[in-house]
Amino acid sequence: MTGPSLSPDSVLRRSPVYRELQRLGAVFEALGDGAVAVTVGATAAAEAERARALGLCDLSVLPRAGYKGWAAIDWGRRQGLGIGERNNLAYPQADGALVARLADSEFLVLGPGGRAGATVARLA
Repeated sequence: MTGPSLSPDSVLRRSPVYRELQRLGAVFEALGDGAVAVTVGATAAAEAERARALGLCDLSVLPRAGYKGWAAIDWGRRQGLGIGERNNLAYPQADGALVARLADSEFLVLGPGGRAGATVARLA
């Protein structure tokens, strides 16, 4: 990180668990109009220790879009998404987005911002 931590209170979108992340020492950065925790620990060792106890990773401020319907998977593939055959798996895309195939007729596109956010915007 290059500057001081962003205060989640200063942006429109923030994690519902941001106070707990702050208590754990999280450092936040802006992502679009939101704040996302980028580290939780002052050192690599401290971060690794926190990761061992991490039960949930909050991605609520990331760009995302979901699609459901009898032809949703085929439609997503025609849009250029790499969606595999198995359900309940996430498939990485070339631009950094993830496509989670949830069922035979449902998928979710999750982007970390930048070009992957553009994928979400293009499909929305």
